[in-house]
Parts: sequence; C-alpha cells; structure tokens
Amino acid sequence: MESASFFSLFFVLSSALGNVDRNVPQNGPIAKTQFGPVKGIYADEAAIFYGLPFGMPPVGEMRWKPPQPFNTPWAPQTYNATFIRPGCYQTACYYLSDVRQEFGCPRDNKFSEDCLHLNIFTPLPFNPSEKLPVAIWLPGKRYKYGSATDLVLDGRFLANKTRAIVVTTNYRLGALGFLVAGEGEGAAKGNYGTLDQIAAMRWVQSNIGSFGGDKDQVTIMGQSSGADSVALHLMAENTEDLFKQAVMMSIPFIPHKTRAEALQLSKVVAELLNCTTGNMTCFRAATPDKVNKAGSNSEPVVPTDIIQKYVEWAPYVDGVTVKTQLLQDIFLKGKFQKKPFIIGSTTDDACPIMYDAWNVSMTQSLYEEVMLSVFLGKAELVLQEYPPASSGDQRPTLSRASTDHYYACPARRVIRAATNFELSNVWLYRFDQIMTKSNDVEVWAKFDQECYSHVCHGSDVPYLFQTLKLAGLNVTDEEQSTADSMAYFFGNFLHTGDPNNSGWRVSSQHQVHPQQPGDVINWPKYNKLNNYINMKFTAPTNQQEQGYLAEKCDFWDKNFP
Repeated sequence: MESASFFSLFFVLSSALGNVDRNVPQNGPIAKTQFGPVKGIYADEAAIFYGLPFGMPPVGEMRWKPPQPFNTPWAPQTYNATFIRPGCYQTACYYLSDVRQEFGCPRDNKFSEDCLHLNIFTPLPFNPSEKLPVAIWLPGKRYKYGSATDLVLDGRFLANKTRAIVVTTNYRLGALGFLVAGEGEGAAKGNYGTLDQIAAMRWVQSNIGSFGGDKDQVTIMGQSSGADSVALHLMAENTEDLFKQAVMMSIPFIPHKTRAEALQLSKVVAELLNCTTGNMTCFRAATPDKVNKAGSNSEPVVPTDIIQKYVEWAPYVDGVTVKTQLLQDIFLKGKFQKKPFIIGSTTDDACPIMYDAWNVSMTQSLYEEVMLSVFLGKAELVLQEYPPASSGDQRPTLSRASTDHYYACPARRVIRAATNFELSNVWLYRFDQIMTKSNDVEVWAKFDQECYSHVCHGSDVPYLFQTLKLAGLNVTDEEQSTADSMAYFFGNFLHTGDPNNSGWRVSSQHQVHPQQPGDVINWPKYNKLNNYINMKFTAPTNQQEQGYLAEKCDFWDKNFP
C-alpha cells in the first residue's frame, strides 16, 4: 500500500534526474557471468549494472505462466548493462500542472511485458573477487505500481554506505501478474508476480558471486506490499535456501483474497476486455496495455471498502505460495522460517492513504459509516476506542485508527509471536522523522499537505536509500544524521545479522558516523527480557522506546485476535 507522498517523491526525483547516467564512461566495470561478460557503469559512489535478465520474457503463450529461468548466453558478446530497461506494465501516472513528466513510474516511463530484469549496485572499488553481503529489495506500491528503476530506490548510496551489494528487481504487476481465470492447462493461476520474485532470488543465488556478492549472506527487504512479499517468502517452503534474513518495513496486515474473490475480479476484467469469462485465448490476444487498463478499471470505488481499494491485485490464497488470508496467523502458529528479521512502521503510516481515499473533509456521520462497514459487529468497540472528534474533519482520527490496526499493532503482534517460538534475533523500529518544510516544491503542496506534519507511509525509504539528495532537495544535518544512522544499523544487520554489531566496518571517505562512537544508541533485541524496547528513528538523535501504543495494541489484540 503506497501513498501519494511516495508518488510525489518519485516525481521530484524523476524530474531532477531523468537523464542520469546517460553519458556512459568507456571504462565501465566488467563482470564475468555464466552467460558471458556484462558491462556496467561507474557512478560517483557505486558500480551499477542495469537490466540483467533473470527470466525469459513472459509474452505470448508465456503470459500468465510461471517464469522460466533466463537461459540464453550472450557470449562471446558482452551484455550492455549500462542503461535501464522498461518496467513491468502499470498505471501509476500522476501529472503536475503542465509538466507531462510522469512520476511513480519506471524511469523514462517505459513499460513492457518483457520486464523480468534486475539491477545491481556494488560499492567501490568494484571487486568481483569479494564476498559482500547482498540486499535484495522487492519494490512495494500495492502490487500494481513500482519498478526496479524507481529513482527513490537507486541503490548506489545504500551500497556504498553499507559496503554491501544492493539488488532491485522487477516483477509482474496488476492483472498481468496476479490474474486468476480459466480452467485446465492454459488457465491463469495467479501469483505470478510472487513467483517472479522467487525467480529473481534464485538468479542471485546462481550469479551474484560474479559481482562480488556472497550468496550465503542474502537479506530480502521490502516496504509496503514489498514487505508483504518478504513475509510470504518467510512462510514459503521453497525459499529456505534463498535468503538468510529479512527486513519488513510498513507491512500492511491486510487479508489476501480467496480464490472465489480472485475469480470474481477476473469476471470484471473479462467484461472490460470483451472476453467470455475464462476464455484465455481472448485474454492472451489482448494487448498488455488493454489488460493493464482493464485491471486498473476493475477496482471497486472508495469508500465502500478501503481494503479492496488498495489490495485488489495482491496475491490470493492458493495454498502453496500464499497459505492464509491473514499472514499474522502464520506467525502466531509459528509456521514460518525462523530467521532474523527487522520489522517496523512509520508513525502515521495510514495518513496519506486515508487522505487519498477521501480528498475532502470527513464528517462524523461518514466516519461512523466507514467504521461500521469495515468492522461490522465490532464497530461499536472500535468507535469507543477511537471516538470521532467533537467537530471538524474526522480523517485524522480515521488515520490514527487505521495506522494502529493495519500497521503498528499487527507488527507488534507478529514480532512478539516470533519471540514465543524462540526466535531471539528480531528487532522492532518506528520511523518518526518529519521531512523538513524547507523544500518548497509544488508537488508536496498539491498532493501531500498532510505530510508536512505527519510521518507518512513510505517516508522511511528515501532515508534508508539516501536518495532525497538526488532530487536536489535540501537535506538538513539532522535528516542526514537519521539517514546515516539507518544505514549504520541496517548495514550492520546485512553483514552480521545484528544491527548493533559494527565490527565489519572499513575505513572509507564515506564511512557512516551517525553519532560519535561512544554515543551510538543500542538497538535492543525485541523481547520480554529487554522490556519490549523498540528503536525510534528520529532527529536529532534516535531513542529507545518502551510501551509505544501499548494500550491501543492491547485493545486490538484482545478484540481482534
């Protein structure tokens, strides 16, 4: 689930750096892979390899089929990894005034069904004989938008600050990635985007050593639906050997569709494509653009159902890739891979989503109607816990309740469940850094006025990736300190499985010094023995936090077990 705030940042970044890396140096880095040599580019802080194919193009008869591993060597030719490839089809194009530059879309705004590519960012100096830890980032944005080439996910700074290899990957989105339709051998069985992610992870296992990466030291990471994807892989039985640990940022704990719900959605898509329900020949004959638009136009209208609005094309429960509607149930039963993980949320995760769903002031009667439609027989309990304001706009109250219910409190429940199954290497965080108002950018004012005073969904990602400066935004010393502290702790986790263990760090002009060595705040493991302390990332210094939202989360745990 992504917000307008995150989309807005994409616009700013795209406008500022639409032509980045176009002047390719002649002496780019060379990696020798099983398929042949690959040539990348040198950037200021990393070596970059764009558009490496990890799967055969899922086009024609391969549309709505599991990804096939890439198997076409280019040797003795050298693969040109100096330019970005198209993103997977999506409809995420917002416009600002007369500026026709799209944001929230892949760089260059190009789409293709032939999109199973990933990007690799390695720290300098490029040394393929090293064995550096690897972070695989799974883009978020509701399983409908997003790309490995989104500028906010440019991995050069994160790779350099953490001395790790960063991999960003595409996967099929929307109806092209998650349609369930038809019967028999040619049917669309859904969850192809999730299978694409697994294919990318397998590619990393087979090839990352050619780029100086350690296949045995892989961390999978994601935010929003990307974090939901990470959780799915933690629960799968066929991913055990693909990663060592995980990071889940602002995972929306929302129910995944049943097969019946997925099939119902396919009927709407069929009508929009003028196809008979389940006629896969007709479905495959449609252009990818028409399929994508039909998928986007099949969404229900807000405010009848907030959840269906934002997760319409999420994976469905197929009993294999996704085993339950509510992922937290799997954690509560202990049926997940017992691997170290970091999980967290932002202070106001749901705020921009609610403001996007209702772009005008919300009345008290509408607030109560929404609560009744979402919580049904337990709505009165929720209204007692989150009563409407006596007057004025009710969206702040709705945002608070939604943040607690869908993000912060389920995250607490999941991490506590993990400790109940003797998983001690887990850490909880809250991101609480409000972006400075010194950036007088029109796009913020137009779409995200509420995010001037709230810590919105997705706001932690550009801090972790340190990409705010790519857009020429003013980054204060305090904001840079927060960003560097995130690189410090997450980098430690990538290398050692513990965000506090900094023994790996090397001397470098880009060394991360979030604070003076004696002032670095310890990030305790989240458990009863440590009094359930979490890290709060904020300026001017981070804080240990105990009992955050304790009463609210106790309410949700008691009444919505």
